[in-house]
Amino acid sequence: MRGRAIRPGRPAGVESGPVSGLLEVVESGVLVSIQDQGRPGYRDIGVPVSGALDPELMAAANALLRNQPGAAVLEVLLKGPTLRTRSGPVRISLAGEITAKLFSSLGHVRTANAWSTATLFPGDSIQIGGVASGIAAYRVPRPPPDVIGLSGSADGWRD
Repeated sequence: MRGRAIRPGRPAGVESGPVSGLLEVVESGVLVSIQDQGRPGYRDIGVPVSGALDPELMAAANALLRNQPGAAVLEVLLKGPTLRTRSGPVRISLAGEITAKLFSSLGHVRTANAWSTATLFPGDSIQIGGVASGIAAYRVPRPPPDVIGLSGSADGWRD
């Protein structure tokens, strides 16, 4: 079976149809975490709000994909991860001072710049480089169950 090349993303506001997929972490990067809007309303019982360090950047990355503003994202603080698409497609967006290299299953390589989107197909991968500040958002129908923690949050806190 022949693989498909990475396709450029559609502009914001253009629906691309249903997207489902699974990303495999090939290299974890440095200071990368899954973040969402956090858990407001629980400080009285000792639970920190947490969430993304830059909520506006998170909302912008999600807007590029037409996600909800508080949908879970990968927050990259130093060096980004390398991710491979196990099943797909998976749509990704980059927001902030961040770039990435996209590798298709056919061997094609291209650069993805900040404020852009791309669609990854099975076998394709993305290597997110060093950043000054950045968010990588992704679009799948719903996050995997093991990403959801306390109070429905998708950040690193666990019950």
